[in-house]
Amino acid sequence: MTAMDAYQQATLAILLFYVENILLSGDKSIILPPLRASLDSKYNTIECASELRSYYKSRPEMRSYTLETELPRADYVVLVNDAEGKTQELTTTQEIQEYFASKGDKNDLDETEDIILRASNQSLLADILAALTGSDKLIRMQHFVTGVAAKCQFSIDLRMDECNNRGVTVTSTLLVSMPSGDFERSDARLNLANIHVRAQFHPSSAPEDHDQVRYEILSLEPLLSLSSDAHLLVKASKSLAKDLKELERINADVPEEKTQEEEDSARRDSHFKQVVLHSDNHTISHTIDASKKGICCALKKANMLQRAMLDAATQTKARYQHAKEEKVMLKTKARYQHVKEEKAILQQAMLDAAIETKARYQHVKEEKYQNKQSYNKPCWMLQ
Repeated sequence: MTAMDAYQQATLAILLFYVENILLSGDKSIILPPLRASLDSKYNTIECASELRSYYKSRPEMRSYTLETELPRADYVVLVNDAEGKTQELTTTQEIQEYFASKGDKNDLDETEDIILRASNQSLLADILAALTGSDKLIRMQHFVTGVAAKCQFSIDLRMDECNNRGVTVTSTLLVSMPSGDFERSDARLNLANIHVRAQFHPSSAPEDHDQVRYEILSLEPLLSLSSDAHLLVKASKSLAKDLKELERINADVPEEKTQEEEDSARRDSHFKQVVLHSDNHTISHTIDASKKGICCALKKANMLQRAMLDAATQTKARYQHAKEEKVMLKTKARYQHVKEEKAILQQAMLDAAIETKARYQHVKEEKYQNKQSYNKPCWMLQ
């Protein structure tokens, strides 16, 4: 057991405050009321619903993504009208895929149904993830905390009735976790809490109607206790402190760009939406590097602990260097591919130029030969 230095103590203090006051207080968390108010004012609006419709309308590939990728790994219920107009419930992957395959072959889905199908996947959680993520919110990337969809249940209602309230509802459990500092496993995470959320999207079916969207935070469920799990937070904080020091060293060599708050407000919506759309539900946890600006400045201003905290667990092994080396290798590979492609383009251009030059040379040679023949003809032949 080794004592914690001042930097590690400060990191632990910040982490403990976040975990104890924000996550472990559950539904009494002080952060829930302002987050719910933010959802109502910024996201649960007609404008946001209209943007969602436009977003999915421009992405026809999302239909196959729902049916081929999401459907087999999540819980789906699809409500449709049978031949007699009665409600038919489809629950298995096979019967749902067969139903839409028959519709697709006949192009028998109207625009509203098609939009609903394109939206019936985890991309619908993008906005609520953005709303929950920030330096002072539930999911704090400055602590390398992530929120990943651990469970999703989709209810797709395509029934035609007098209400015509067709749409999709997804209820999801977001697992909030951070690196545990246990380097026996490269992917070890310390589970902090579950956030239970719901998203509902009802694209309009008539010109006089409005698209509707509603995001809700249902509940916050703590997954650890300070009384019995404090040693786990100590271990995680030592790992976090080490990573933050390394980031401080890296940031010192990087020109200052935008503050974290500016990056959050300017890039949050598009960033998270693209991440969820083009990756699986584990990819979100690999995007935290994008928000490392300003972390060290905040730590330096934090109040230092006045007493020593708990003894640290077994001294941790370095893992950031390994991740850094992998990142360098990926960048090198990408650059090599780019150079290779440029080289191929250049070679093709040189080949085209050579062919053109050869053709011009042949043309000049023929003209020269014809001129020579004309020059050597007797005068009486030229008349």
